[in-house]
Amino acid sequence: MKQYTSHPGFSTSMADDKQLEELIRKIIIEEKVTHVFESGTYLGTGSTRMIADAFADVGAPKKFITVEANYFNWVKAVKNLEKYPFVTPVWGLTLNRKEAIEFVVNDEMLKNADKYPDIYCDGGDDPHGFYTKEIKGEFGNSRFGLLNYLYNRKIKKEEKNHYQGENMIKKYLTEMKNNNPLILLDSSGGVGYLEFKTTLETLNGKPFIIILDDIHHVKHHRSYLDIKNSPDFTVVGENYDGGWLFAMRKQTI
Repeated sequence: MKQYTSHPGFSTSMADDKQLEELIRKIIIEEKVTHVFESGTYLGTGSTRMIADAFADVGAPKKFITVEANYFNWVKAVKNLEKYPFVTPVWGLTLNRKEAIEFVVNDEMLKNADKYPDIYCDGGDDPHGFYTKEIKGEFGNSRFGLLNYLYNRKIKKEEKNHYQGENMIKKYLTEMKNNNPLILLDSSGGVGYLEFKTTLETLNGKPFIIILDDIHHVKHHRSYLDIKNSPDFTVVGENYDGGWLFAMRKQTI
């Protein structure tokens, strides 16, 4: 695999793309989208803002949930999204932490990285370690113990009032499963495919609309292939170099 930092379009947030913006607006109008779920808010200035802006012509959706795992990113996202009162930034984990770590540790694609020379990943020679630390929330730790103590103390203090816990995909997509939700998956690089499979499992044959980010990355390359090879999905747009796929899944039960 290749390091994602070497990709010409490398970014930690979804880049502006006029084709994607127009497709989002078009589908929201045609499908009368009322419910949105997003994984990977980051600072709220990328895909979250893009989708929120797309509702300008049709009015606010009934529910718009965007989930961010990092407390400090979440705080910034809450501030950045104040102009969109219909967007609810959630601080929590999209998956069960233990299951996510097990997925990364046992991931065949990461174990056999040399078989995928054209796919991107993160973490240099140790993507397993990189993604495991990411899931555990260990990035951002200082080499100074006192700073880490203060950092973790702040998080613990805020958890009681704001942290919603784990399994946010199951929680919110269970609530939205009868509403043909628009879903954007753009969370932690190592567990994107697990998020996709959890989405399918949770919606259990119900129709939905989905946008994948980083389809040329270990995050969603398998999700991308599954959609492209499934008769249950209709691809409405894609930009492989740009890293995204937009598709609709019909009802299968």
